[in-house]
Amino acid sequence: MIRPELVSAIEGVLDSDPGITVEEKKRILKACRPPKAGSPITAREAMKILGVSRPTLRSYVHRGLLTQRCRSSRSVRFDREEVEQLANYGTAN
Repeated sequence: MIRPELVSAIEGVLDSDPGITVEEKKRILKACRPPKAGSPITAREAMKILGVSRPTLRSYVHRGLLTQRCRSSRSVRFDREEVEQLANYGTAN
């Protein structure tokens, strides 16, 4: 996650370069800003944040360390804040 003052500095650099289009600037700044905490994320994103495999992620759900939200039988989501808390502190609550 990039600190807000760095995002401002990047925005200043982008503003000073006439060769960067408005669309490019928007895409670059969007990539720099973190998504809202608590927003739903996919299992793949959760695995990446936690640095674990899919079986380990399933184990976390079965052990009650994470709560999965089922959208369908093949589509589950996790709460970003809960995943990040587990990644950073080792517990989800």
